[in-house]
Amino acid sequence: MAHSTEWAYSSLMKQLPTYDYERILQEQGCPLIAGVDEVGRGPISGPVFAAAVILNPKQIPKGLNDSKKLSAKKRDALLESILAYADVSVASASEREIEQINILRAAHLAMERAVAGLRQTPDHVLVDGNIIPRNLEIPAMALVKGTLCLYRLRLLQLWQKLGVIWSCVI
Repeated sequence: MAHSTEWAYSSLMKQLPTYDYERILQEQGCPLIAGVDEVGRGPISGPVFAAAVILNPKQIPKGLNDSKKLSAKKRDALLESILAYADVSVASASEREIEQINILRAAHLAMERAVAGLRQTPDHVLVDGNIIPRNLEIPAMALVKGTLCLYRLRLLQLWQKLGVIWSCVI
């Protein structure tokens, strides 16, 4: 069963990504923190994908911001930094799994698989969304609009915008 940490973080929400959530978790004894996000749930066409990332706070790529606000050229330039400094795992849930367990549960299954595929086991997981995947056995926190405030979730969003998730399975 997932562990949830109940904190009031609304005051930490900012326009640019910060390291505030991670800093608080690290002060509480969680040095390895992963972020996880899904892509492909909206159109419900084909499999759903998720990516998980552990980012070294001393090597956060410069210019990381909301990928929707970055030019394609800037997103492409950041890819090299992402690949060099982050532990990233990509996973999916198939169309058949979506039909069997529904799209939300399939997205969560992909998230669970992505976290399990990381080279390192995180001490805590930050989930972009409002529900923690139920079979995630690592302490976790769900963050609505997490990509607005967390470097690691911005990085995942950027990764997804680059189409890396799609190219990993094609």
